[in-house]
Amino acid sequence: MILERGRRRGSSPKAELFYWLTFTLSQTLGAALGGWTDNTASLGYLGAALIFAGLLRAVRPLYFWTSFNRVALFRSAFT
Repeated sequence: MILERGRRRGSSPKAELFYWLTFTLSQTLGAALGGWTDNTASLGYLGAALIFAGLLRAVRPLYFWTSFNRVALFRSAFT
């Protein structure tokens, strides 16, 4: 089903598989990192969320005011 949807959009099955594998792994790692931060730092969900919100805010100026690699910035914000 996923590969068929990709064909309708014009992407190759290999590219579609790579996208979904990357998406699944980044979502899993992001959720695991959030849970780990919550448990090890004893900050609770709100404290962990505030840490990651601060990290996201740190990426924003790099995007707008530098020529830093856009793919790297996207990956750091997405993961």
